[in-house]
Amino acid sequence: MTEFELQFLPPGPKRGILSAALSLAVEQGPLGLNLASIAREAQISRPKLAYHYNDLETVFADLCECWAQSGQSVTLMHLEGFFGAPAEKLIAEIVVATFRWRQQCPFFSSLTLTLNQVAHRNPKVAKIMELTTDKGLSRIEALVTQINPSASSPRLVAQTIHLNLIGGFLYHLSTRKMSDQKMINSIQKSIALILKNQ
Repeated sequence: MTEFELQFLPPGPKRGILSAALSLAVEQGPLGLNLASIAREAQISRPKLAYHYNDLETVFADLCECWAQSGQSVTLMHLEGFFGAPAEKLIAEIVVATFRWRQQCPFFSSLTLTLNQVAHRNPKVAKIMELTTDKGLSRIEALVTQINPSASSPRLVAQTIHLNLIGGFLYHLSTRKMSDQKMINSIQKSIALILKNQ
């Protein structure tokens, strides 16, 4: 885990526990993660772990909160450099910010695949991911509306853009078949076509 990523973990004993859980989740996925392995990785006793976490669902929910904060923080920091830019440029920069998140938060961004697997059986994780997605969609929808105020369904256009971005990002995380920049360019081109044809 990078120093930058540590700021998104809570202070105190939970930081060590969640750091251990994050490392294990990224290395082994959700099936290889259990409370005993987290205690071993965090180098604490099971009773001490149980004081903070009684179940994996809560561990994943707390990791998901940190995941969401890290992604939002990196995106907003990146977009600050483009204050006042046209909406099309801001949408293109959201793509860049997503890949910057991968570079600055390699563990949290890689956790995305695991969280997607966990969400269907963990309502807390599903809710956090849904809220995070809605924030991103609302941001994109506002930009789409700026581009074309008379668009008949800006939410649908925003969803299509978001699916392109997230789908491309997940594909890249799981395959790494091309460089970040080539993937960014590919996603930006497909989004430009979506915006052109709305």
